[in-house]
Amino acid sequence: MTRATLLVLALLAVAAPAAQASRTQESTFQDDNHLIYTTPDAAARTMDRLKALGADRLRITVLWSAIAPDIGSERKPAGFDGADPGAYPSGVWNNYDTVVRLAAERGLGVNFNLTVPGPLWATGASPRPDIANRYAPDPGEFGDFVRAVGRRYPQVGYWTIQNEPNQPGWLDPQWVRSRGHWVEASPSVYRGMVDAAWRALQDTGHGSDTILIGETAPKGVSVRGTTRALSPGRFIKRLYCLDDNLQLLRGRNATERGCPASFGESVRRNAILLLPGANIVAVFLEANTLRVDPQGQRLGDRLAQTQVVEGLGAKDLVQSLQAWLLGIGGDFGRAVGKRGRAPVGVDRRRPAA
Repeated sequence: MTRATLLVLALLAVAAPAAQASRTQESTFQDDNHLIYTTPDAAARTMDRLKALGADRLRITVLWSAIAPDIGSERKPAGFDGADPGAYPSGVWNNYDTVVRLAAERGLGVNFNLTVPGPLWATGASPRPDIANRYAPDPGEFGDFVRAVGRRYPQVGYWTIQNEPNQPGWLDPQWVRSRGHWVEASPSVYRGMVDAAWRALQDTGHGSDTILIGETAPKGVSVRGTTRALSPGRFIKRLYCLDDNLQLLRGRNATERGCPASFGESVRRNAILLLPGANIVAVFLEANTLRVDPQGQRLGDRLAQTQVVEGLGAKDLVQSLQAWLLGIGGDFGRAVGKRGRAPVGVDRRRPAA
């Protein structure tokens, strides 16, 4: 390399602008062994070091199985209210209380990662004992756990829902057999967990907090099976009920993955209830179901195990179905399209629940 070339490179280096980091970018650190499962003095020393290194936030694993009672029992403790932080065993909150207090004293933010494994009494019937504590967790029970944490820690304003849901070490089943072939299962399981956790945080005063979802592991495997990891791309697509071409799943491909088959099919399945002479009792039951069900599922959706309508009142449903029957309403999605979206960004009123 000539001296002239070296001189040109040196001048370019001087002239080049320095790389600038975003002023809003955060530095987050996680080490549960040195922050949670340790003494208060050791946690304090760790935080002091992290603060000196420039950390802004601590990611803290709030492990359901580390807090819940009788985690090895398949029967829920009698009278136990999972949404009440005071109902949990004595002392289970101590380490988290310490972390929150010490972090606040040092100006460090806290990110609570709410995650399974959980108690056996809150999971599904597992085909293997080694995955039983993370197999198909019950969304309602998980929501109660999140509700308890939200009530216990009103000062926490940053949350993540489930660690690496595309990895079998954290959530199962990853795949299930359906009609002779393997179908992705963990996105549907996770979708239910997110919905329940989202509602729980809204209900406990955390509606304006930062809530992150979809914290996947960076890789999956090509082999399919109950405990075979999904790639992050496949997981996110199925979470939002999309196929590999980013199109909405339809028909059997949708229902096998916990998504509605199509918008029009749901409308037609329930439209009979508005025809002259239809069973008045059935119409009443439909309207009452919409009134009492927070997810707004019609009876037809329950029977078909789909979720198309969310948060609609009976009046909205009746008017939209009438418009369809008269041929003046266009597609049903336009009739209700101005209403809000589900927390995972997938709207149950359209074929992408």
